[in-house]
Amino acid sequence: MSAGRLTYTWLENGRPAKIPAPSYIVRVQRWIVGKIHDPNVFPTEPPPSIAATAFISGDTNSNSPVPGTPIAAGPTNLSQSQLSGRDDWVGKASGFHQNFHNDTRGIIKQMFRCYAHLYHNHYENPYWHLGRHLELNSCFVHFMTVAMYYDLLPKKDMEPLQGLVDIFISQGVIPKEAVQQHQS
Repeated sequence: MSAGRLTYTWLENGRPAKIPAPSYIVRVQRWIVGKIHDPNVFPTEPPPSIAATAFISGDTNSNSPVPGTPIAAGPTNLSQSQLSGRDDWVGKASGFHQNFHNDTRGIIKQMFRCYAHLYHNHYENPYWHLGRHLELNSCFVHFMTVAMYYDLLPKKDMEPLQGLVDIFISQGVIPKEAVQQHQS
């Protein structure tokens, strides 16, 4: 699979292998689905410490149509730094593991490679000729906005589509806030 002058490889038996783009993209899709369905990466159940205190107030509303309906706790005056400890990370309180951000970056990197291939090899045919280039651009802009806002894609990995990203930034299609958050 390629994007411009770059060729993306897949590890097979611990060695990089050049494989056709359709096979690469199917493997990316399966790998991402595996990550999403892995409760160690994307937990679906709250940790026991949270499940037991889902409603901090512990109070229930006896006047509710459903007796025993919990009343949510009010806001706190504690700052974010007071609420988090030194060994804290994004998602820790919700049961996400310490490498969650890195796993998410890996997913975004692979998705970007698929976009890079589509733009370099298939933009004119079929997207332009079928009049579907606007849908591709829209999906890509949303993808890049999230990737840049949460700093999930290193600038060095954006090289194959940097010109296109720059156009979308100059047109204001990718919001300034996302561009400002993009550090790496």
